[in-house]
Amino acid sequence: MLTANVDSWATQVHDTYTTLMSNEFFPVVPITQYTIGEERFAVRGLLTVAELQMDNLLDVMRSRRPKKATYRKILPL
Repeated sequence: MLTANVDSWATQVHDTYTTLMSNEFFPVVPITQYTIGEERFAVRGLLTVAELQMDNLLDVMRSRRPKKATYRKILPL
């Protein structure tokens, strides 16, 4: 995937998230455990999305995904 395509997709998704948050719809990620060091704790909660990260690799199947991306775009929300 070209870097211009990654930048375009990242900008569009970032703008969508920003619009949602300005209308008080906050994207969250549900969690069931939290890890501190080697210890894991059972926790039920929601984490807010703080940044958007997009790279040039297609995620069709995680097991076949290359280990390193050649381009990565990170945008804070």
